[in-house]
Amino acid sequence: MAAAPGLDSKVEIRNEEIQQSKEEEEASTELTELQLLVFPLLSFSSPESYRINSISEIRLLAIADNFQHQYSHLFPDRKLLLLCPVNECGVKKFVSTTVRPTTMVPPELLTWQGCALFVANFLTLEPLEPPVHLFSSTTVLKRQRATCFEFATLLCSLLLGSNYDAYCVSGYAIKEMCLLDQSLQECPLLDTEAKSVISEQQQPKNKYTVKSLRELESRFLTQQAKKKQELRPADHLRGLRVHCWVLVLARSRRVKENFFIDPLTGNSYATDSDSFLGIESMWNNLNYYVNMQDCSNGCGQPRVFEMPRSWVSYISISDKDMENRWPGGKTVIRYRKSKLERFAPGLSSVGLITRLTTYKDLECTEVALVKEWYQDRKDHLEEREVNKVDNFMTEFLRCRSLTAGTEQEMEFSNARSDGLVRRKLTPHEMIETFEGRSDFLYYRHVFFSQLDHVQLCNDQPLPIDVFVERFHRNKSKPANNDVAKRIFLVAQQQIELTYHLMDYRFSLSRRTFNISTSQKFKADMVCTFQVHSDEKQLQEQKKDILTSLLIQLGKEEDLSPKDAKKIYQDCLAEMRNRLQMKANLIQKCYEEETQRLQTKQQWYQKSQLHLSEQEKDNYQTYCFEKTLQISVIQKRWKETANEKYTAFDQMLQKDPRLAPHLHSSSKHLSLC
Repeated sequence: MAAAPGLDSKVEIRNEEIQQSKEEEEASTELTELQLLVFPLLSFSSPESYRINSISEIRLLAIADNFQHQYSHLFPDRKLLLLCPVNECGVKKFVSTTVRPTTMVPPELLTWQGCALFVANFLTLEPLEPPVHLFSSTTVLKRQRATCFEFATLLCSLLLGSNYDAYCVSGYAIKEMCLLDQSLQECPLLDTEAKSVISEQQQPKNKYTVKSLRELESRFLTQQAKKKQELRPADHLRGLRVHCWVLVLARSRRVKENFFIDPLTGNSYATDSDSFLGIESMWNNLNYYVNMQDCSNGCGQPRVFEMPRSWVSYISISDKDMENRWPGGKTVIRYRKSKLERFAPGLSSVGLITRLTTYKDLECTEVALVKEWYQDRKDHLEEREVNKVDNFMTEFLRCRSLTAGTEQEMEFSNARSDGLVRRKLTPHEMIETFEGRSDFLYYRHVFFSQLDHVQLCNDQPLPIDVFVERFHRNKSKPANNDVAKRIFLVAQQQIELTYHLMDYRFSLSRRTFNISTSQKFKADMVCTFQVHSDEKQLQEQKKDILTSLLIQLGKEEDLSPKDAKKIYQDCLAEMRNRLQMKANLIQKCYEEETQRLQTKQQWYQKSQLHLSEQEKDNYQTYCFEKTLQISVIQKRWKETANEKYTAFDQMLQKDPRLAPHLHSSSKHLSLC
């Protein structure tokens, strides 16, 4: 044990100040009585080293007690040093012997970051002022509750086991660090997007409103005033709050500079950080150092006392402890305008491991944004972001690499706008199924080239070899014009279209397009196979009124002027006959409707005195509809008869087979 000015001054413990063996025996007897009074139950269940001090430990306690008296005499205004607190069995133990260097198997505990994070997460703080006891790290791990000194002791033991030059430091810190109050700090998970959401929401301005005069004010002064409002009142105990943290010295494990670690949060700080206000002492498993500002007579011939081995059992951290991390499997940390919740894997039934809630105000009353992180979900959901300000939610799914031999199959809800229902993805192909699409697409099959180690989340497009699409039947189109299958042959630069099968047919119509990027599209680039293409021509011939007359004459080509005029006159005569027949039918219909109307009118004249109001209304409605129907029939016939005849005459005169031989003007129909 030594003492030094700053961190390196040493205190001489003079030989005459060491107590004799008689005093050591009395101290041992006194401690034995104390341990039986304080924790009688633990005295029998704990290991022997927890309950009894060895001869070396008894001598060390006597030396420490003598040094405590000298220190109190020289510095009556300073607090007593933490030298020999009692352990969980009520036995006084020197603080250096409580540190037990332990090498951990989990790879997360081989670095100072992993050790600090584990200790901060696994334990719950028990504020203690002043410190009177210091439990072993094994008991602390079982209880998962500890003071700041027990936090630091466990962390120092893990760091020493990982070959770090670490020390427990006893001193003074700010109120927020001692009480684990992070409500004035920004949450480390709070990114710029979340910060922008919780910022003051500006109301949209109308550009047509009259602009008010600008008030000149300093932005810097406004920010300073806002910070001043957010500051908490001054701490009247500043510099008096005892705290314990860990010092890691350089030149160990490639550490370049000395730094502090706060075991309550796991964060690192520079040795000149304003969060630490003073140092009383520091120790590890080998030595104890005291901050003595004046040691002009105390460093002449220091005596070195060999530190006894640690009385603490081997520190064991199981895989379950690493998995649970936090007491009860969860923890809540409050930051400035935010709250961070962490859950152990498997604790939440929905796979929730982290939830970050941000607020608009410092009192944390109005929620602005909620971000949740998930793990091991069947739907591969990794992150969900709920914006309470704009009322929308964003979900992020896990993006996995597709390696050789792997396969992915996904099913989607009917909320997708593209109608995608199912997707099956393998290293060499992708199959998609659709439902309810307006273009009748229901199947898509994509063949990839070579995909042994292609990342699906890569921004580069996948190399496609063949692209196949299938469509349902569209009843609004003819079957031989409705595409049933579309194939894109990327390597051959071809597009193949296959149409639906017509009724009572056995062959499908096909069309092939040869696409070339270096040439303009031409008609010869299309190859067509149309089933029964002659049938369409026959149907068109049936619609041609000249076909039957030409067949009767036996002359489909090279008509003489006489034959052309004869055909022309015959067609007009046929048209007049058809119009006359239609006129007769319309006249007959007109007479029948008129007769029905007259009969109805006669019935009304006879029965109108006995009819109800409803029957009279029905009669008037009937008469109105019949009169309108008769007038429409008459008017429509008179207007359309001459128009049809004139249009037919002009069509004959423009027919390429008759036009060269016709010189007469068209004749108009005059019907009675």
